[in-house]
Amino acid sequence: MVNQGQLSKAAPLTSSLEGYPLQVYLKAAQLRPTLQRQNNHDLKAFLDENEGAYAAEKLRTERLQWLADTKQWQEYLDYYRPRSDIALL
Repeated sequence: MVNQGQLSKAAPLTSSLEGYPLQVYLKAAQLRPTLQRQNNHDLKAFLDENEGAYAAEKLRTERLQWLADTKQWQEYLDYYRPRSDIALL
């Protein structure tokens, strides 16, 4: 459903998936179109709540790339989290 661009149909399902391991992936897919918004509080909250989860860290990396491309360094620092591994996502 999400891959077919039907995020509006998926939105009501998100809360019904509470505790389900794939919920973070659905929420990440819903937030992906908002990556280029200024002061994106929903995205920041999602990343903070799901820190370490693959889907969240992939989204964080995409956000950081956009912030670097647009030279928004202060916000970049707000989203950046040091990593102990050197593997790229």
